[in-house]
Formats: sequence, structure tokens, C-alpha cells
Amino acid sequence: SFDNWSSWSNWSECSPSCDTTGSTQTRRRTCLGSQCFGKDIEERECFSCFTQLKSNWSCWTDWSECSSCTSPQSHSIKFRTRICLTNSCEGLTYEESSCLCPSLLQFLNEYRFTFLHMILISLMSF
Repeated sequence: SFDNWSSWSNWSECSPSCDTTGSTQTRRRTCLGSQCFGKDIEERECFSCFTQLKSNWSCWTDWSECSSCTSPQSHSIKFRTRICLTNSCEGLTYEESSCLCPSLLQFLNEYRFTFLHMILISLMSF
């Protein structure tokens, strides 16, 4: 039969994992009939690497953890960095983004164990 393809395989790991020329992933399928039309391999650019092809920048690092929340529903900050690989880069080496801290109910629920211990300790000290 014609055009009897297997399902596509999962996408491969990015190769190279991340560098200045970009990275790609591939996936394959097998022709199960006597003749199949189309390609048995597909390739795409990895979007986990934020550099463009032939960029002067390294890839962005993963986002950091959000900084500590000082109060419920306040904002904390996460950041990521990248390195200029040449002497001619335009743009920032550091990027920040805000994180929304949990609501009062989530905050109390997350820290209830600590709060209970503090109350018990303070009661026992009298």
C-alpha cells in the first residue's frame, strides 16, 4: 500500500544542547508500505534555547526561584542571565520578572505548621 507511515517518534533532545549557532531536534517515522510520499525525518529549532542563529549571545539561563515573599499578595522577583560571547552585543545581560506571592489563605496554609509552633512555644514559655 502507499503512504502507510508509522506514527512520528518523540522529538529528540536538542543537539547541540545550546550554543551560539542554535540547536535542533529531530523526529522520525517509518514507511510501512511499499512506497511512501514525504520525508521520514523532520527537524525543528529548539525553543528552549532563546538565542537566534548566529547570535552573539549565549542562551538565557533558566529562571531563578522567586525571591522570598515578605507578605501575602506582594510581589517577588525572579531573574535570568546570559553572556555576551563577542565584543559587540546589543541588549541586556540580566532580565527580571515579577512573581505574584500567594494569597493570605495560601500563605497561612503553607506556613501554618510554623505559626502553630511559634504559638505553642510562646505559650510554653509563660
